[in-house]
Amino acid sequence: MNKEITNQFFIDTTKENDYEAHYILWNDPQQEISMMFRYALLKTPESQTSNVKVWACFWDRNKPENNVGWIKEYPLSDLKLSNNKYRLEIGDSGIDQTKAWGQLSKGSKKLKWSFDLDIRDAISVNRLPDVEKYQFFPNFYSSYCKHKLTGWIEVNQDRYEVNQINASDGHYTNVQNLASWSWGNCVNFEEDPDFLFEGITTYYNDWTSPSTWLFFYWQGKRYESNIVDAMFINRELDSDLNHWSFETEKEGVRFEGKMSADPKTMISFTHPLPDGSNLYTTITLNATLVIQIYTKNSHGNWEKVKTLTADRKATFEVTKPLRNKRVTSEFDLM
Repeated sequence: MNKEITNQFFIDTTKENDYEAHYILWNDPQQEISMMFRYALLKTPESQTSNVKVWACFWDRNKPENNVGWIKEYPLSDLKLSNNKYRLEIGDSGIDQTKAWGQLSKGSKKLKWSFDLDIRDAISVNRLPDVEKYQFFPNFYSSYCKHKLTGWIEVNQDRYEVNQINASDGHYTNVQNLASWSWGNCVNFEEDPDFLFEGITTYYNDWTSPSTWLFFYWQGKRYESNIVDAMFINRELDSDLNHWSFETEKEGVRFEGKMSADPKTMISFTHPLPDGSNLYTTITLNATLVIQIYTKNSHGNWEKVKTLTADRKATFEVTKPLRNKRVTSEFDLM
């Protein structure tokens, strides 16, 4: 595992506006189930109070009555943090270096999970390197962007078990300056099980140019972005509510990617803003990602050498000031 990136906590509840989140997501292509859970720590000017939230969404493509998307808020007194051992607890849910667990319930419906995290061969990613010292930019990194996960989930009366499936984690702070973004992650490519993609395009307002941060792990080599790549080399070709495409050239390799998703697989959340407007986020763990890889031939021309496909196995999140009206599922604020 890359030891340069380690999980830690940065939340400062004395600040007027501070936000921090830690999450894990996974997709089991064999059982056609997927899940994301997030532990969020928040203080906003409009509330003037600190609170913590547990998010969880679960999809079963073969049994949609078990699909769940819940958010539960807890008082700050229910939060326990330890940087010495990296351990976070919120009520009955939590995460540390090797485990993640939690439970939420609403009436007779219940969602419960418990996982062991195998990080022995984990690949870490700093999604936005070189900007940590600048207050304007978010911090967005993953200690275990690709790792193995084993455990179980209980949804209503059904129990699911997963064993050594690919999973990804993430940790982000200081996102209050972002006006919109498109983000993708995939660790389940059909043609190459070792390939990893992580990328995000961010906008800070309507008049600034986007910055596109892309990471690829291919044939044992890391292709990472720095701030120059993000501003001038990497290109977002298209960004919509249901798809996102991008390209870059790095160290003699050209990557072209296209992410797309069926709105029926998406779940949405509304972010109220202090000026009375809203941002709208949609997320799915069942998006399709196709990446074309090119290298230069003996004549100096780009030649396609690989096509990688993740059919309904990628994570795709879009946040924009425009609601995707085709998305009918919404997180339930408990």
